[in-house]
Amino acid sequence: MTRFLSAGVIIGFLIIARILLFDTNPGKALDRYSQALNRVTENYVDEPDMNVLLRGSLTGLARGLKDSTLVLDGTPLDTIAVPQVQTPSAVMSYFTSAWTWAFEQKPKIAADSLAELAIRGMLQSLDPHSVYINPTTSARVLEDFQGHFSGIGLSYELVRDTATVIYVIEDGPAFKAGIFPGDKIVSIDSLSIVGVTTDKIRDLMRGPESSIVSIARKVHGSASVDTVAVKRASVPIRSIEASLMIDAQTGYIRMNRFSATTHAEFVETTDVLRKQGMKKLLLDLRNNGGGYLQQALLIVDEFLDGKQIVLSTKSRHRQFNNSYNSSKSGKLHDMPVMILVNQSSASASEIVAGALQDYDRALIVGRRTFGKGLVQQQYLLNDRSIIRVTTSRYYTPSGRLIQKPYINGREAYASEIRTRSTDASSDIRNYVEQIPDSLIFRTKSGRPVYGGGGIIPDHILVDTLRSPLLDFVRRGRLHYPLLFGWMQNYGTDKVKRDLIPNQSRFAPANLFSSADEQQFKDTILKSGISFLASDDSTTRSTMDRLEISRANFDREFQIVMDFMQVELSRMIWGTSGYWQASSQRFDQSIVESRKLWDEYDQLSSRVVE
Repeated sequence: MTRFLSAGVIIGFLIIARILLFDTNPGKALDRYSQALNRVTENYVDEPDMNVLLRGSLTGLARGLKDSTLVLDGTPLDTIAVPQVQTPSAVMSYFTSAWTWAFEQKPKIAADSLAELAIRGMLQSLDPHSVYINPTTSARVLEDFQGHFSGIGLSYELVRDTATVIYVIEDGPAFKAGIFPGDKIVSIDSLSIVGVTTDKIRDLMRGPESSIVSIARKVHGSASVDTVAVKRASVPIRSIEASLMIDAQTGYIRMNRFSATTHAEFVETTDVLRKQGMKKLLLDLRNNGGGYLQQALLIVDEFLDGKQIVLSTKSRHRQFNNSYNSSKSGKLHDMPVMILVNQSSASASEIVAGALQDYDRALIVGRRTFGKGLVQQQYLLNDRSIIRVTTSRYYTPSGRLIQKPYINGREAYASEIRTRSTDASSDIRNYVEQIPDSLIFRTKSGRPVYGGGGIIPDHILVDTLRSPLLDFVRRGRLHYPLLFGWMQNYGTDKVKRDLIPNQSRFAPANLFSSADEQQFKDTILKSGISFLASDDSTTRSTMDRLEISRANFDREFQIVMDFMQVELSRMIWGTSGYWQASSQRFDQSIVESRKLWDEYDQLSSRVVE
């Protein structure tokens, strides 16, 4: 089968399209589709079905017309009547006729949007991880993974449709301009952002380094609006968002992605922690959706001794069939390590957890991971958009493919983690009971591990302390007025700030007065709380109502107040402060994992050389 289009064929199609359409924009957009088709047929992990690619493309094209009155039967967009095609050239030929017909029906339709939908439709026919990323989003994605961006250095959340500042990087541009947690951003460069999406707000805040952006804000508790000029600067995006000693011997590292700088950050961080006395490491990969494959391999390398296989990839293409080995005696090759994972730990996170589990090198703790065992390559199209095409499958050292099934479509695939049992033990038990023998593998010491649906942890733990009342408070953003009020009153008070947990102080103090607590409690009670008649009754929750017993309310209110102090730590000290406080009194997975080092010792003692 022909795997690519010749330059002459592509040019011929473009000339025909331009002659028919009298518009170079549709021709360029059609060229974009041709580029995407070539990349897929040349590089996809399996031999793609040309008929499936064409039908997916035509479905996207039809969706772009947005006209329910158009009769598609008997037209080039009639996907039922599409003739059988065997080659990329045949796909392109038929698609060109459909493209021409679409513009005959809708001459003023936006060609770029139409091409995007056609490409999306084609990629959606492949697998859940082959995707199209438009130029605006692709620039943002690349920026996020290169380790820095040019912006103003703050984080925010939408509180009642208003962008509200949560944390300001100390000594960053926003900090120097006097922006403070609790400030409500009304407009950016005179453009109102009330009701605007978070992505759009982020794009407005970012811009060329040293450029000036005008921020109109309301200070918490004030009705007046003032405007400040902020000079943008380079802001680091660290993939290690927290590192600290959680006891005299245990280092803790929270890694949120695998970016271009992750390994360098990791080496630097572990060097610092070892100087502080680290003898064992708790590596937190919860909610880490992955990133660069090479960075994951370098992290694994730090924990292994000598040359050992870390990962293998397999594809129909020779260039994507690779075996990756550790290259050295890693700096941490003899350090006990425990890895925290959950259902949102995916891709590169699963590569790290799977490799170290296969060598009995780390104790994996938490919930079953997402289950992504596909590798993508990125390809740039002519408008700076990107397509990610699955080029291979990866296998852990024991031979596991941990990719979960996706035969029921993308929506079911994405929502699968939400349909897993809320009880982690039940989820894993039900999963293991259905696994065929062909998906059972063995670690270096002979322990069974499983393929086909993520990494099953060695020790099951839930993610956090469960509290329906806390969920209700967070959902309604009921906690922010008290937090912002505290920040307004004491946020610049060094004595008060030093009461907040930081790198050198673990236990939070009592930061709120009894009057503040009572007022906060009254606010919660007036926001949709109903008390049940019996303390034995089951708590029931909806988006804006909570039915709970008085005893459970009183007990969980203390959890809420613990959370408030953790959130203050984030506002004062950033993510590192958040995890410092959380690791001590709020995040039960971290608290409980510290009791499991005996299990690691048993694991390492079983290793068979």
